[in-house]
Amino acid sequence: MTGAGIRSWLVRGTLLLLGFTLLVWLAFVSPEPAGKHAGSITSMEGAGSKALAQVLRANGVNVNQVTSFDDAIAAAVPGTTLAIYLDLELDEAAVARLNQVPADVVIIAARSWQNLAPISGDTLWEAGYWWDDPDSAPHPGCDDPDVQAAGELSPSDTGVFSGWDTAEVCYPDADGYGLYANMHTGRHRLTVLTSPKAVANSTIADYGNAALALRMLGRHSSLTWYLPSEDVRNQSANTEVSKWSLLPTGAKTMLILVLIAGLAAAWWKGRRLGQLVGENLPVAMPASEVSLGLGRLYKQSKTRGHAGAALRAQTVWRLAKQLGLPPNCEPALVVARIAAAAGKDERLVGYLLYGPAPADDNDLLELTHGLRELESETRPHV
Repeated sequence: MTGAGIRSWLVRGTLLLLGFTLLVWLAFVSPEPAGKHAGSITSMEGAGSKALAQVLRANGVNVNQVTSFDDAIAAAVPGTTLAIYLDLELDEAAVARLNQVPADVVIIAARSWQNLAPISGDTLWEAGYWWDDPDSAPHPGCDDPDVQAAGELSPSDTGVFSGWDTAEVCYPDADGYGLYANMHTGRHRLTVLTSPKAVANSTIADYGNAALALRMLGRHSSLTWYLPSEDVRNQSANTEVSKWSLLPTGAKTMLILVLIAGLAAAWWKGRRLGQLVGENLPVAMPASEVSLGLGRLYKQSKTRGHAGAALRAQTVWRLAKQLGLPPNCEPALVVARIAAAAGKDERLVGYLLYGPAPADDNDLLELTHGLRELESETRPHV
């Protein structure tokens, strides 16, 4: 390779490395879009809630999604609704601030949680399960007007219960655990929904889910939809943490990029560069070692056609020289003279010297034996 070629290769390699480094850096610093989160009102996935948000906006409700707890508290002013898609346990400081907001609070329990009691002033408690009857959907079982208007609701595997008459629990199972609870605290109205299916894109059209969600979240003209983040998680909670959650933001994207880059590099460096090129050896080596090395290279690269052509060319060169034929002699003349000297049929000799390339290792081995036999039988007649 010339000096110019080496410089060109280095420039291309440097540019590729810089481009890949930039992609990895962007994957690390770019936050994961909220549209991928379950419960997000910008997500069109089955677990998202974009359909609900669009219908609320069509009915005149100003819907705004936030992921900062400070922004959620600041927006929770009188005459508004603060909806929390609760998929983690809030720490004590967050619960204390939440209890002081004057806005109506709607808790959508996306998974089992442990701090419903402090949020409700020890009036509501979570139930570790809710009895799910596969043959029928949950019925209202209470006088709440929103629940009565909605009718049946999609079931859930968790429930809520209360030992006080200050809270109304709806959609009860046989044990009295419900899917919906409504009460008033000293500061605001608190509503708890333990069936996230009622707000999910894939199931909001089932039963009375849409009717309940629209009435529950459309009480005021302004709705703040809060997706809790790790900064308000209760670190002492005994919850199972996913290994993926321990990775930095954008780590999944970065790993995918690394995998794609690795596959591209393997294809780039591992692809065949073409047929082997003859090159003078820098030092003198025994012919047997050179032949053995070339044979191994041919075998490794599976270039049977190139190996067969080399064997045929050398055989023709040696036999033509012994028979006194001039260089670059026509193949027909070479075949005729060798066939006459070896006492073989010209068609067989033509096949051995100029036939098709070997299709597999067995064909290459048979060709080698045939050329060796032809050469051994030709010599005595010279």
